[in-house]
Amino acid sequence: MRIELTAIEYRKLLELSEKFAGSVEPGYRFLRLYYWKGLRAFITDGCGKLEIPLKKDCAPFKGSYIIPLDHARALKEQLKDDASIIITGNEATLSIFLGGEKLLIEKAWIDGIPRMERKFENIFSVKKNLFKNALNFSSAINDEGDN
Repeated sequence: MRIELTAIEYRKLLELSEKFAGSVEPGYRFLRLYYWKGLRAFITDGCGKLEIPLKKDCAPFKGSYIIPLDHARALKEQLKDDASIIITGNEATLSIFLGGEKLLIEKAWIDGIPRMERKFENIFSVKKNLFKNALNFSSAINDEGDN
């Protein structure tokens, strides 16, 4: 597997992933990359599931690669807008390259892809930026009824 992203695409993907996964449950702060009818990213917060078609050229591959959001954020903060990110996966290892920097994630591959319920009908469409800006998990830690 080999994926090339611009710095802006990488930054947007991580920002959306971090907003959706939240910060309360560290067990869900992962981004999964897999191939199902094209390259896709998957994020969950334990309740909701978000699948993002990435529309990038990539050879089909089996299983999923898992990227911890906290590790991926370290590269995001060093990005310049004209930089490009290359993500490669072989066997159980995932590598993320940024210029001379390399983030190596061992044991990143797992068998299978995330299960998404596909028994729904499209009621409406929302632009990704509008959805991302509307997410607000600052009150997620409050008990019901607390303001």
